[in-house]
Amino acid sequence: MPINDDTYMRSFKYLRKAAKRRRKARQRTMKRVCHRLLNRLRRLLNVIWMKRDIPADWKEAEGIFTPKEKNSKNID
Repeated sequence: MPINDDTYMRSFKYLRKAAKRRRKARQRTMKRVCHRLLNRLRRLLNVIWMKRDIPADWKEAEGIFTPKEKNSKNID
């Protein structure tokens, strides 16, 4: 059975709509995850603020030194 242009266009439009729905669902999920993550971070920072005590692990810093060529002026 040959596929005519009308059938092709209907199936193409259907697939585009399905892909759009998946994209929107993925975006909603990401927004939900980001919102939950920000809420948890906000609560954690509020507890630290109320206790007025910064965790000891947060007071330590680690540095990573990246070697670069002598007298370089570009990132290349």
